[in-house]
Amino acid sequence: MNIKITTVGVVLASALLLDSAWATGDASHIKQHELSHQHMQASEYKSIKEATKALEMTGLALKQLDEHKTDEALKTLALVTGQLEVIVAQYPNLALAPIDSQVAVLDYQGNKNTVEAIRKSAVDLLEDGHLQEARLLMKDIASEIVISTRKLPLATYPDVITSVVPMIQKGKLREAKMALEQALSTVVVTQNIIPLPVLRASTALSNAQKLANKDKRDAQANTSLKSLLHEAKRQLEWAEILGYGNKEAYQPLYQTIQDIEKKTSDGSHEQGLFDKLKEKMKALVA
Repeated sequence: MNIKITTVGVVLASALLLDSAWATGDASHIKQHELSHQHMQASEYKSIKEATKALEMTGLALKQLDEHKTDEALKTLALVTGQLEVIVAQYPNLALAPIDSQVAVLDYQGNKNTVEAIRKSAVDLLEDGHLQEARLLMKDIASEIVISTRKLPLATYPDVITSVVPMIQKGKLREAKMALEQALSTVVVTQNIIPLPVLRASTALSNAQKLANKDKRDAQANTSLKSLLHEAKRQLEWAEILGYGNKEAYQPLYQTIQDIEKKTSDGSHEQGLFDKLKEKMKALVA
């Protein structure tokens, strides 16, 4: 199976990535140095350090309890509580404090016939009750960026940490350790998925828009414009084949691209249809 997988430890938001690709016409945003924390909300970015430290110290306190170092564990938990108080005080509206994030890029290199064959096989397996075999068969049929972010639940985590202190003071180490383990297990993992074909279509359309708005276009520019619009449609068709978004949402996109081709074929400018297309495409990554 033709798969290309890349993993980098960075963060971005899908809508911002799509807007950025559309604005710059540069798909290199997939590169690690372009996928940065600058796309996060300011409160989330600033809270990462405190949240990460709170989680690390919780693990340390658990280790200290395993070693029956109760005094050290109490001191560590006091620091954890302090870190959590800082986060809550500075960012009162932040429900989930980010700890770390990772971006995985999965890029399937197959074709329509292969995808359809695999889909049919998966359906047959499902009908026969072989759920896990079907899941494994389909797991790599994707072309996407997956952003996984671990977050600390600020609504519950501080209370759990506070409840552990009296347990330790009363010598209930087993209960204290169980509570800390439970606290660590409440870390939330969120995922944001960005379809690569939609991103690539956005890039092609950005470049097409620049050409379409040129004051004077020669024959070569018109040929390039037509080629870019064709590539955008091809990428959107691939996104549809891979099942990204509502199938009915694609037909209006194809129609708008066709309308742009007609309106620009004689060298005319076009702005409104590109703006309309941009808005429609955002729905595919929402």
